[in-house]
Amino acid sequence: MDEYYIPMLEKYAYHLPHVILLGKNETSADRSKNLRPGDIETSRDYAERLVFEKGKEIMSQHFGSHPSLSMEGVGLRYFPLEEVDKYYKNNDMTAEIDQTLSKKHFHSHLADISLQNAASTHHNMCKLLDILQEKNIIRLYSTLFCNTDGCSKQYRCAVAMYFLSLLATRYTISIERLIGAPGHGKGYVDGLNAVDKQFLKRIMMLIKTPTEEHSDVKKISMHTVKGEEHHSHAKECAKLLSEDRSKCDKKGKKRGKIEDRNYHVTDKDTLIKGSDLKMKAKGFHTAVKGELYTGLRAHYHIHADPDLGVGKVAVRRIPCGCTTCLQKLRTKWDRLNELSPEQQPRFARNENCKYSDVFGIYNDWTILHIDKTKDNDNDDLNDVNMEVLDSILMRISSEIKVSGIGAYMKNPECNDDYIIVKWDSLPYAVQKGDEKPNINIGDVVVNTTKLNCINGTNNWFVIGNKRKIVKLSSVLHGNIKFEELIHKPSFPQIKNRKKIMQKDPIKMDDECHETILDAIYERQHLMLNDIYLNNYN
Repeated sequence: MDEYYIPMLEKYAYHLPHVILLGKNETSADRSKNLRPGDIETSRDYAERLVFEKGKEIMSQHFGSHPSLSMEGVGLRYFPLEEVDKYYKNNDMTAEIDQTLSKKHFHSHLADISLQNAASTHHNMCKLLDILQEKNIIRLYSTLFCNTDGCSKQYRCAVAMYFLSLLATRYTISIERLIGAPGHGKGYVDGLNAVDKQFLKRIMMLIKTPTEEHSDVKKISMHTVKGEEHHSHAKECAKLLSEDRSKCDKKGKKRGKIEDRNYHVTDKDTLIKGSDLKMKAKGFHTAVKGELYTGLRAHYHIHADPDLGVGKVAVRRIPCGCTTCLQKLRTKWDRLNELSPEQQPRFARNENCKYSDVFGIYNDWTILHIDKTKDNDNDDLNDVNMEVLDSILMRISSEIKVSGIGAYMKNPECNDDYIIVKWDSLPYAVQKGDEKPNINIGDVVVNTTKLNCINGTNNWFVIGNKRKIVKLSSVLHGNIKFEELIHKPSFPQIKNRKKIMQKDPIKMDDECHETILDAIYERQHLMLNDIYLNNYN
């Protein structure tokens, strides 16, 4: 009895409150009713791999070589663009939101590659976020709520958390990964995945022959290779599924169900970066003898945001979605008082939480540092980081305007060595004959004029005469807005004050300074590649 029955009862007593709190009637319901325009709510899950066992196929054609299809379904809820624009225009974060105005779409990621891990999830999330960002549905500093099951390999491990921190940095959004209770993760995503799988299984019974390539009957090809070209089953399945059910019926739309179905393909030639990463999470409470439930499996809320930076996430036990908890997570990051992440008001205990009397101290945030293990493949890590860095530089490039003001990093090995400049050109690629020391053909550069810091002042600058061509890879800030940069307090009483005032001095506030320092830290963390560092300046 003591060896089995009592321990099982104790596990059940621990499990049952989680089923209630993590269920659709408690924290999930709170999050759903508090979704804001510009934020995104997703539910994602993998279906079991679909193995292609086609009808009328002789053993010599398939023996030992059954292709398989990986499927990840993503249910998406968001507000249409006009509602997002109206919300940001009014700028009222406390306004009551009519949740019936939100839309529901479903995205299926089909892949010939059999991977179903954190790297493939990251790849699929990048595809979806690129689409949402292109449509301007998700904005800077929006929040992505991501409901998943507790699968360690795909959603709940150190590698998965590192990828979340990369996504938060790359797209400048906050990501809330919300883990369901063990054994209770079934939802509409599983149902729609099952419907698609059943449809494809029926199609398998009607294979194409070479003479039926242009038949109107929906059939699937029996070949994996045509001549020297690889045949993508994922692409063919996406085509068949799109033709069959890309739009829901009118009756379903009236009921507020899924309005649109979208299918995305990853074929065998696609390189899934980071699939061999090995990471570890540091920062959990050290358990004393006999203490249980202190590691990652005891925490059902993972938070990543651009202010924490790459390689850091915050975790807590229960992902409370009450109004005060969500407002707490939107608290402005304190950059002026040199606070550590643990000391930030954003991660302080919420005394006004709906469940504060229940949780007490047991739902406090823990900051985790995600680091590579000794046997990690550094080349794989560099590839992932460079992909994120390239996206950041692309965003910065779009922010640069002629006569605007920005900053670039002078020395990648120094934590506070940056230069404030005025942009004299838009970014451009170096052509043959325009090469300079450390600047080669094809490098993207921008012309700048340095701003000189005024001696005897704190962050006051005047436009100087020194011009320099700067690589885009070293730019930290593309557009320091004048509303952030210029203040009108009395200019300090210093030598030659009247002469300097004639040059229209400008002042950078302390918060902007801290933002640039954070960008330097972020850039140093991403630039692990020695080749990249050697060509940096």
